[in-house]
Amino acid sequence: AEHILANWELGAAFHDVLIAARQAVHVVGSVKTLGTGDLLRKDSVDLNESIREALALLRNTLSGIRVRLDLTSDPKIVANRGELVQIWINLIQNACESMTQSGVATPELIITTRASDRYFRVCIQDNGPGVPPEMLSKIFQPNITTKVSGLSFGLGLGLTIVARLVDNYHGSISVESKPGNTQFKVELPMGGTSGE
Repeated sequence: AEHILANWELGAAFHDVLIAARQAVHVVGSVKTLGTGDLLRKDSVDLNESIREALALLRNTLSGIRVRLDLTSDPKIVANRGELVQIWINLIQNACESMTQSGVATPELIITTRASDRYFRVCIQDNGPGVPPEMLSKIFQPNITTKVSGLSFGLGLGLTIVARLVDNYHGSISVESKPGNTQFKVELPMGGTSGE
């Protein structure tokens, strides 16, 4: 039994390494195209699977955090898989760090996907301390990392890259926040651009 368990753990670790390596290639490609308006190659992608891949890559970060998924069925979107994963990684990591740093007793992450007309909406919600009101209007600007009561908000270029990627898809991103409830909402056209 121990031998089987060891083989399973090795297989799981190898799988995670493959995912991480593939995502690293996508991150480098995305950063290289940042600011040029160019997109990497797009295919039909399962939106929910891109979210699950981001969660797999953040397994250690999510330790001790309850994750609830409320996902729509068969959300196929024309996009670059790596770019989608990069968006979710940044938003999820931001939420987790906010909850962990603030010492929330029962940290919880809720991820919801919904289809509406020609768009998919993704909401990433946490029960952390919230983003200070004075930061909401500038949280997607480069290198915004402000400390409030010892807590850091923003991830340098992280949220800027997210906003740029979403904009390249002719989508939108918004944030609503109050203590105990912060929601980042991303809206993406199913066809990859607003004109499709």
